[in-house]
Amino acid sequence: MKIRLLFVLSFGLLIAGCAGLPVTDLKRTDSYADKKISEISSAPTVMKPVGTLILDHAFKITLDDKRSPIFTQDGVDSRFELLEVAGKKDQPFTINVVAMCDCLGFAKKAVAPVVYLLNSSGAVVGKETPNERPEKDTLYKMFKTLKGSFPADGTYIVAVVADYHGARDVRVGDAIGYIGLIPFKVAIYQYPRGDVLVSWVAEKKTVN
Repeated sequence: MKIRLLFVLSFGLLIAGCAGLPVTDLKRTDSYADKKISEISSAPTVMKPVGTLILDHAFKITLDDKRSPIFTQDGVDSRFELLEVAGKKDQPFTINVVAMCDCLGFAKKAVAPVVYLLNSSGAVVGKETPNERPEKDTLYKMFKTLKGSFPADGTYIVAVVADYHGARDVRVGDAIGYIGLIPFKVAIYQYPRGDVLVSWVAEKKTVN
């Protein structure tokens, strides 16, 4: 009897694909793994963004121990990465962040992303919308959305943090598999590193 798993990695790419978005894989070549901050506002002073978000485009970034710096909060070390985005005053935006499941091994794992929007000075001007999805949703802690309007013209920083509060016993989602035509769930647990897919979608409206 064949068992098939529909990996959340595929689902993340499907989100971009269904919207007709091209996907670019961004790889950081320099290492900031030894850098540590305790305030997310300090993030832009630690390193340069790995790339620039483009409207209606998706980017895959990696949070890992080799190149990503550390954000320490409540005694917990979490890796993070930065992307920049150019905004116009009062321009509405939606930034989606989807964790990709590392589902190839016996243990299924993924990042639980936390998303911030910082201005050029590092001040937090936005944070992800609280996720109130029920646990039966297969991506309840793996899919985050940051929505709002840019407060002024300028360059902003999107900080994506791999939350590690609660360590590896925190369930972040489910991979869906089938035995024949019968579906079943395989739990995905929080992990301190992994890939995420980040996309920026803005309302098509004229900005004065």
